[in-house]
Amino acid sequence: MNDHTVSPNIPNNSWSIDLSHLLGSAPAVAVDFKKAAELTSLSVNTLRRLASTGTLRTTLVGRRRIVPVQALIDLVAKGVPSERR
Repeated sequence: MNDHTVSPNIPNNSWSIDLSHLLGSAPAVAVDFKKAAELTSLSVNTLRRLASTGTLRTTLVGRRRIVPVQALIDLVAKGVPSERR
């Protein structure tokens, strides 16, 4: 794995995601909601809603709320049950 490959923190890790084409030259450990939406193919509103309910882990740095890349990987790996019926 190179510096831009992220593996989920789950048992029997059998896959990884290459983020180098999205993150540029330095690996990011956290991203803003716009980049998180781009990485996950979810909308910014969906990610903000998941963060407000505690489903998506975020952190506040100064006045800026950011999403750890590992939190995005965990979200996608575990999934979230649909709220629609």
